[in-house]
Amino acid sequence: MKEVDVPCFLKTPLWAGMPTTQLIEGIHAFFDGYVHSKTSLKQFIEQYECTLRNKVEKEFQADFKSFSQKDPCATRYEMERQFQSVYTIVMFKEFQDQFTGKTKIIKVCFRRDECEFECSCHLFEFRGIICKHAVTILIHNQVNLVPEKYILKRWRRDVNKLYIRVPITYDGWISTPDQVRYEQMCNVFSKLEDLVAHDESRSRGSLDWIEI
Repeated sequence: MKEVDVPCFLKTPLWAGMPTTQLIEGIHAFFDGYVHSKTSLKQFIEQYECTLRNKVEKEFQADFKSFSQKDPCATRYEMERQFQSVYTIVMFKEFQDQFTGKTKIIKVCFRRDECEFECSCHLFEFRGIICKHAVTILIHNQVNLVPEKYILKRWRRDVNKLYIRVPITYDGWISTPDQVRYEQMCNVFSKLEDLVAHDESRSRGSLDWIEI
């Protein structure tokens, strides 16, 4: 099998658009400028803290920008305004490219009663973004707003990233009450996992209780 054929088998699971090679490149980019081949273990730990702090600062800035600013809509469709109100600026731009892009002939299965669709390009399944083919079908069927299940939580502007809650206590940084509570809950649930993970009924009971 040729390597170029592999992506065809990875179109339906959600990878947030990130193939394996891009994941590796992302890790390299994360540490770029902080560590190199001759970095010692002690230096790596110190530089890792600097890297994480820089990442958190950038995320705070991006989150603030997403809350305080909005990119203008390119159309008058209510659906575009729906995504403008909930998506981060970066993801709204990506959705907008699909929303305003020209479509080509492709198969889209649309179930009007449930307002569900499935496109043969599988962009939503792979990237988590509604494709331009589905947008065309939705508009043609006079769908103004899409169901919430097509707005992934990971792209929303009002969702905090988990790693931002990790307590930071170096260089004058202190843990916020939110971070402290998050760490306490992580410790409690970690102990719960050890107690019930080996037992199917206890695991299911714990999950049912948590999801209530």
